Amino acid sequence: MKPTFLHRLALFSRRLVPMEITILLLLISILPLRIPEYSLIKPAWVMISVFYWSIHRPDLFGQGSAFSAGLLLDLFEGSPLGVNALIFLMIYTLVLTQRRFFIGKPFGVSWWGFSMVAAAAMFGQWFLVSLIYGQITPIKIIAFSYLFTVGLYPVVGWICAKTQSSVLNEV
Repeated sequence: MKPTFLHRLALFSRRLVPMEITILLLLISILPLRIPEYSLIKPAWVMISVFYWSIHRPDLFGQGSAFSAGLLLDLFEGSPLGVNALIFLMIYTLVLTQRRFFIGKPFGVSWWGFSMVAAAAMFGQWFLVSLIYGQITPIKIIAFSYLFTVGLYPVVGWICAKTQSSVLNEV
């Protein structure tokens, strides 16, 4: 039996869920919160999403999605164009090559892996931005942002996992 138009549309919309969650996290990351110094040490919400979906659903979140998320983040944050896009592509590629290591392992392994990848990625971002602007940003700002990001990984990962199990099992 041939699927109906509505069935195909529902299937298509489910396939967009990883990118939709990533865009939602991007919007959360650019919200102007009235928390002192938050803009300096805010977590890398989108990086968490790129890491998670690169492991669990690379069929639905590919290189184009990682690049687009980085480019959108650069545009919305006003950071040098291409820095986040490059970093997210590097994360995607690295995680994809190590995907077999992460699949089926306890959550702690994924969290540890994210903490390693995030450290390298955030240092890379810091280095590139410092190089582009010709001015070194204090490293403690990156350190606090890193700790905040790694601390939030379980929450965002849990949301992504619940979404994956409830919405994406049929895709």
